[in-house]
Amino acid sequence: MLNDIFTYDGGNSVSFVVIGIFIGAAVACIVMLYNINFPGKMVRALVRLGALSPESAVSASDCGFKSEELLRFMLSEKGALSKYVHIIPVETVKKGKKEKTVLTSAKFYLEPETKDRAEIRYEKKRAGVLTAVVGILLLGILALAVIWLIPELMQMLKNFIGMFSTRE
Repeated sequence: MLNDIFTYDGGNSVSFVVIGIFIGAAVACIVMLYNINFPGKMVRALVRLGALSPESAVSASDCGFKSEELLRFMLSEKGALSKYVHIIPVETVKKGKKEKTVLTSAKFYLEPETKDRAEIRYEKKRAGVLTAVVGILLLGILALAVIWLIPELMQMLKNFIGMFSTRE
């Protein structure tokens, strides 16, 4: 059965669609976990520490972050977190022609106007690792069931329609 799923013969293209939907849903679960556990951790720490103005800004280590690379990835200009978290550079390093802020020594804060939206977007109550794993497993079982059922249902439909066709 598994060999039939992963070989293309023209008749099982529905299997590829179902597998694609399953992979997309699994990736969405993983991205959700990342957003809750990393950017969400920073937002929750900033709220907890009361960093709601440039005067009350706190360092990355106060928020529980020590990795420059993770901070740079989370706070990229195109990232969602950069809409909420503001950076006050303390130290810069020249890389090539550009100067980059050293994020491990920078100060961070939330604007009071965006605090509520950030809290809602990154709240921890959404789901945990166990929920995501169980969801992915259930989606996998459902995908396999659909892949197995569709050919059976198509055959049943073909037989049903064949009852009404006239053969002379």
